[in-house]
Amino acid sequence: MIEKIFLGTINIASQLQDFSKGFNRLGIPSITAVRYWTNAYQTDKGIDFCLGKENSKTFDRVYQKAIDECDTFLFIWNSFSEDSSDLRKLKKLGKRIIIFFVGSDIVWHKAQSDDFKNSALEPPQFSPDQMKRVSNLKKQISYIRNSEKYADLIITAPALSQLLIRPYLRGRHVIPNEKIIHNPIQRKKNPKIIFAPSNSVYKGERYFLDAVEKLRNEGLVFDLKLLQKEPYELALEKYSDADILVGELFYPGGGKQQREALAAGCVVLTNNDPNYKTYLPGNVPFIHVDINNLYDVLKETINNYELRCKYNKIGKQYTDKENNPEYACQEILDALNGKVELIKPTYYLNKIKLTKREYNIVKPWDDIVLNCAWFKKINEKIKYRIV
Repeated sequence: MIEKIFLGTINIASQLQDFSKGFNRLGIPSITAVRYWTNAYQTDKGIDFCLGKENSKTFDRVYQKAIDECDTFLFIWNSFSEDSSDLRKLKKLGKRIIIFFVGSDIVWHKAQSDDFKNSALEPPQFSPDQMKRVSNLKKQISYIRNSEKYADLIITAPALSQLLIRPYLRGRHVIPNEKIIHNPIQRKKNPKIIFAPSNSVYKGERYFLDAVEKLRNEGLVFDLKLLQKEPYELALEKYSDADILVGELFYPGGGKQQREALAAGCVVLTNNDPNYKTYLPGNVPFIHVDINNLYDVLKETINNYELRCKYNKIGKQYTDKENNPEYACQEILDALNGKVELIKPTYYLNKIKLTKREYNIVKPWDDIVLNCAWFKKINEKIKYRIV
């Protein structure tokens, strides 16, 4: 049983507060801390501490408090050290470590693009800022292998797992259901559509706007709201006043935003391609959309009032069960105790393509996990494909 859990240090999609709430409901107290205060879109309301720069007085004080009081640490994006060098120390202190990989913290663009193409998906498109990170193979592989070596549990999603070797728990998005007002009514005419890209390139904004222009030129009447860097709780309110939300056009499985929209009563159009195994819990009521079918699916959804009413009802039923913070946190506890079957990643083991230079980058990091008990248990060798 966990006595107290530390949750940090990058508050992607305000999940730290939701995890804190879930563990607290299970009787497990928590400390939450972020490396820095994020923008209004990812409000940090309710976070206990801001760490600040490493080795600052505040950082050292919060770090020591966490070491003294917590026996378990759940890290999103970064641990206390940006290079994850602190994981070894935490493990020596007897701490349990959970690492939640969430996106471009572990994605290598070449591997993800190849993986998507193998499943007949459109390869993702990255903004210049994203590309700086997702093209840095050394940074990605060192963080992943350090985490795999020292963590007690890895959490992530299949569409991000191309560089992973260690079996992982499929991440379950947690949402603040009590803050989301479910609107049981769909507009019969002039439905309101929301598109709220956190990154306009990766989310496919230009494809969405092209489809919208084409539909309007055909005379379809609908209200469109583009949300960017909206204060988090205000965004939740706007989902409740919308009829349709368009989410991910490239990334299969959707994210937290799409679950929040389901809970609010929106019909959610997002990439849920059946060609790609996402291991989503339950029968998630997404309508699949990508850059190739967006125009047709959006047109049908706008015109089909009965379809929208059907999805309005089942979305909240799904999220109340599958995206409940307490349920998600109990699943993490069960996984720590070996009661949940983990997903075995296969791309890196069997399909990874590397140049000789890239092989020389990854090989020393791969070697550090070869003697781990979990690696011996999977009983496979890495089949490098040098190109």
